[in-house]
Amino acid sequence: MKILKVIVLLLLFATPLKAEGFHRFSAGLNTGYTTLLGGTPPWYTVENTYGLKFDTHLKNNWRLGIGFSKCKIYDDSSADNEFKFGSDDATRGRSWNGYDLSMFLDYRLMPYSSRFSVGAGFGGGISVWKISDADTDTTLKAIGERGETVDLAATEIILLSRLGAEYRIHPRFKLGLDLYANYLTGAGLEFDQVFEDDLSKWQIKVAANLTYMFGMGDGPGGWKSGRSREVIMQPVYETDKHVPQPQEIVIPVEKRADADGDGIPDFSDDCPETPSEAYGMVDLRGCPVDVDCDGVPDYLDNCPRNRLGALVDGYGCPTDGDNDGVPDGLDNCPDSDSGLAVDHNGCIDLSVLEKPVILNIKYQSGSFEIDRATKEILNGIARILIKAPGVRTEINGYTDNIGTSEANKGLSQKRANRVRDYLVNMGVDKGRLTPVGRGEANFIASNDTREGRQKNRRVELVFFIQ
Repeated sequence: MKILKVIVLLLLFATPLKAEGFHRFSAGLNTGYTTLLGGTPPWYTVENTYGLKFDTHLKNNWRLGIGFSKCKIYDDSSADNEFKFGSDDATRGRSWNGYDLSMFLDYRLMPYSSRFSVGAGFGGGISVWKISDADTDTTLKAIGERGETVDLAATEIILLSRLGAEYRIHPRFKLGLDLYANYLTGAGLEFDQVFEDDLSKWQIKVAANLTYMFGMGDGPGGWKSGRSREVIMQPVYETDKHVPQPQEIVIPVEKRADADGDGIPDFSDDCPETPSEAYGMVDLRGCPVDVDCDGVPDYLDNCPRNRLGALVDGYGCPTDGDNDGVPDGLDNCPDSDSGLAVDHNGCIDLSVLEKPVILNIKYQSGSFEIDRATKEILNGIARILIKAPGVRTEINGYTDNIGTSEANKGLSQKRANRVRDYLVNMGVDKGRLTPVGRGEANFIASNDTREGRQKNRRVELVFFIQ
């Protein structure tokens, strides 16, 4: 572990070598922590694991690889959960020794030329494991499928999934961090079913890795190295009786130089002074690429996948003056009020007005005053109506059936008027608001109960979008 840390530090502070192009293969070492989940107590603790892997790069950001890992973890009678780090000799009972051999398929979200990349993968393999006494390392015994006594060991088929990120620190080296979730399928076990049900089903692992890339290919980011000389066979004819023989002429070829180390030889580099940190992020002419066309080259762009047309800051990230989630440059309403829902164009989302809004105002019988909770709702509606001048609103007031129809008609009109006046005070144009007293109409609950009559004493807002 200490040796790996020293190697990583040396690479981080080393001066990068000249670009060496696309590498078809990679091999790496990894180390980290792992544990088993599920099963029955005592729980296994989190212990060290290490391994190695070999990858070959396929087309379209896919990679195929094989991996090997080894670990030894212990159970701990003092552990009260499945994520305790380490165990004490006094509380250990069993050890789980495992060797995993797997094949996996990975997909990386960024192209090969990117310095940083994230991705995910899946695969399968076998896990060869045994459970031993923690003190004597003697393999424990179990009950077999036919009731016989067998060793508590197996070769089990596993399914694996992986999430990872990696960063290129050198033309040939990458650092990475991976999260594995391996499912132990039970295929290959030959124990009694009751015993198998008590075994752990998941192995979780977090590992850091150092990867070395090799094997030149035809992929992006490099060119095939030229030969030091070129041989031309030229016929030379003589005048005597000898049969003419081809003569070998050797023409020296100048080595292809790359002054800025961007992977493009000087003779075809249109940007010969590209900074070294742009390595892997230049086009075929040696100029820094700008995938999202925001004016900030990818090697300086903290947000390299912006929507086309978005305005960005000096770091390549989109600006959003009104904080509505739609970047400036794509925002048709750049001064939207904070907190209001907007559509994909950055304008007020009027879909909330497609259905009537029912205000269940807690009116006392014969009252038309608005309660505090309803005022909070009207505050939000007023903000939308102010920003949407093309919306006309009909305010319908309703009552229960207590009292005369004529009196209830007048009461419902007062309730509608009071809601209109509140919206006007909040800044909504009075000419866009039409209060209507409906009286005893359109009951939404029974008037035979107190709760039903309370629901019928209400105001409904109906919106007409022009």
